[in-house]
Amino acid sequence: MKTPTPDFKANSVVTVNFDGGSSLTLIVTQVSKTSEGARFSGYDPVNGHDYKNIAYNAGTAKHIIVNLKAQEALPKPGTYVTINQDGKTIRGVIKSFRRGKFDVLYEGLGATVPEKRGHITVAEHPFDDTSDKNSVMAAWSVSSYREFSSRSKETACFNAKVGRGGKVLLHVENDGNGGCDMVTPTGQGTRADMDQFLESCAQWAADYGGEYTALEPYSHWLGWEQLYRPFGRSEADYFTELKEYDDALRAGL
Repeated sequence: MKTPTPDFKANSVVTVNFDGGSSLTLIVTQVSKTSEGARFSGYDPVNGHDYKNIAYNAGTAKHIIVNLKAQEALPKPGTYVTINQDGKTIRGVIKSFRRGKFDVLYEGLGATVPEKRGHITVAEHPFDDTSDKNSVMAAWSVSSYREFSSRSKETACFNAKVGRGGKVLLHVENDGNGGCDMVTPTGQGTRADMDQFLESCAQWAADYGGEYTALEPYSHWLGWEQLYRPFGRSEADYFTELKEYDDALRAGL
């Protein structure tokens, strides 16, 4: 008998149908092959309960189906969510979805937090976009951003993709060891795209930075785009806060 191969992977939603008519819907977090088929793990998106090492073989495969409707209903990156913590409602935005969990960036927190579906509530857009539509950087956007907290030592370890006009043109990354962010062209990008991006970032920092001197304007733009803009903070707000923080550090020396 041919060993069955699951038609799903991590981030899929499957429904397990049991004898007697009951069923269980899970968000898949891991799939691994075995000599008899496969095993997978997942969690109930309602209560967050984990189910591990579920067998997928000739005997169980017919009871496990991909739930496309439930999968399509999952919140997408860019969706605004809330979470209740110590009696307070904290607002955040989903930055990515991987291994069945949502990487959420919360207001006031500089790193993403992996959350199960049942722990977050989808909210309407809680902030107006106060960014300057005439900014020299208005045409640029971040198409993906991922942090690696375990590798973040002196600086945040991350990789990001930056583009313009619907095309991903540049990679931006930091290895977390204290060095500068590195910018390189993608397969669709060119050195000219990179130079234009860096020049535009420098002009952006000059336009909104006021008395604050931005040593790495492209890093500041990425920081504002990821940590401030989603929560209704303008370019001027960002640099005002940076200057206040810098003044406070100087005063403490």
